[in-house]
Amino acid sequence: MGAVGQQIEVGQLVKMKRGYSAPGLVLEVNERAGTGWWVRVLWSDEGPGMERMRDLVAQRELEDIDESR
Repeated sequence: MGAVGQQIEVGQLVKMKRGYSAPGLVLEVNERAGTGWWVRVLWSDEGPGMERMRDLVAQRELEDIDESR
């Protein structure tokens, strides 16, 4: 995941960066040729989905934000 600014790993809780998002559990992370990094997420409210890694924020980053407030 070299060029990616954040490290999202299988088993982490994530949320979408923008708008409301229930937490989701990362099931798989992979790179698709020409389209970048994709993450398979099991959303607590919507079920399974595929999201671009750049659109997600990992739980540890959320904790850092909460601590800075």
